[in-house]
Amino acid sequence: MTGRGRKAVLPPADHHTEPPLAPNGLVVTVVTKAGFKKYDFAELPVAEPMQRSLAAVFAARSRGWTSHLTAGTNWRHIDQFAAFVSGLDSPPDDLDGLTAEALQSWRNQNIGTNNGRSVLGNPWTAAAGPPALHWAVGRRSGPPGSWADAE
Repeated sequence: MTGRGRKAVLPPADHHTEPPLAPNGLVVTVVTKAGFKKYDFAELPVAEPMQRSLAAVFAARSRGWTSHLTAGTNWRHIDQFAAFVSGLDSPPDDLDGLTAEALQSWRNQNIGTNNGRSVLGNPWTAAAGPPALHWAVGRRSGPPGSWADAE
């Protein structure tokens, strides 16, 4: 109902929304109350398979966002993570190639700062990959080696 008690006009029967993830798997369109914004994961300094994985997670999480601030914050966190991964001695091609040592390093680097705690507590991180990543952001209570059994 509208504000005056009238039924709202329904969209045409053939109306559909575009999926947030572009066909190339690298661009995500986030639609919020303020409009839309595109995020190009090809800009991230990691291998293309990891760009696609991060884009897929970002797209799935974006469906519930209602502001560009939320999308921008999540984008910055992913960008920080990608910069960290690209700085590793041997950067993996995808999320499942991350080692326990790399994830522990990411966690140690971020746990002691306010921004770092925000990055680690961000839900995209917990959804982004293998159980190893869940442990690295504090979502699991076991020691670093215990996640290997969960895979």
